[in-house]
Amino acid sequence: MGNYEHFDQLMLADNSGLTVEQQQFKDLHERICYNARKSAEHWVEMASAIREMHDSKRYKAAGFEDFADYTVNALGIKERQAYNYISVIEKLPEEFIRVHATIGVTKLALLTSVNEEEREEILEKIDLDTAKTAEINAAVKAAIEERDKATQQLALVLEEKADLEKENAQYQAEYSDLIKEQKGIRADQKRLEEENEELREKLAEKESAEPTVIYQPDPEQAKKLDKAEEEKHVLEDEIASKDKALEEERAAKATMEKEMETLRKRLEQAETAKTEPAKVEIKGDAVVVFKVKFETFQDLLDEMCALIGEMDDESAKKCKAAVHAVFDDCGI
Repeated sequence: MGNYEHFDQLMLADNSGLTVEQQQFKDLHERICYNARKSAEHWVEMASAIREMHDSKRYKAAGFEDFADYTVNALGIKERQAYNYISVIEKLPEEFIRVHATIGVTKLALLTSVNEEEREEILEKIDLDTAKTAEINAAVKAAIEERDKATQQLALVLEEKADLEKENAQYQAEYSDLIKEQKGIRADQKRLEEENEELREKLAEKESAEPTVIYQPDPEQAKKLDKAEEEKHVLEDEIASKDKALEEERAAKATMEKEMETLRKRLEQAETAKTEPAKVEIKGDAVVVFKVKFETFQDLLDEMCALIGEMDDESAKKCKAAVHAVFDDCGI
């Protein structure tokens, strides 16, 4: 290996202190570097002109049939090479081309297949000025594979999100129907209790009425007593019927509450499942996944608030306390 430290010192030294051979080396080296820079600038200008020739189709004025005919017979290069020049000019930033023009169009054309972030990652791993074409090509392929993998993972996350949202919407609809049905049961139960109370009051009035003492048979009075007794039995039958209906309503309410509890557990399981796709590590796309999860969270929170609004005060209070407890555990 050469003494590169000596080379660096030589290039920075004052010319008056150099030997004749050292001065000749320095002058020749600077001449080579200058022409290399000018050569890089010239091919960039040439690439820009090739793109203009392609877009304007001015080659037709010289009798060429198409762009390929022009590049092969007028420029002496293959059509693919001409498109490499055009691709570099169109897809890479002007400043990036200017800084790395010395590595040539072939290597730069490889970098047109990756985005800016991926190019920066490649620059952190290899030195473009010294890297071989095969090394740059391998780095580009690795970046594209990583991007495709992340895209596939994100597609799976979005697909799972859509499935969970569909399932959650179904659960929410079922839960909403149960809430409405439960309200109807409560209203029927209250009505039955009020009617039952009225019937009991009427029966009590009948039972408290003192019967008229009859010392001699009186057909009319006997009819009235029979009618009163009959009415009493009717009231008793109605009360028994109302009691039975009320009991059935209570049983239906208990069944409904059991179904609601089962559905609530299913909702909790669905919500737990919704958070699992977020555990997939997607390099460079964490913000995208967070946005997806945050939109899902906002939709779910709106639906939960709507459901709480339909509950009675006591149930709403318990549900709100449960939500606050989850936020407290998360440290939010």
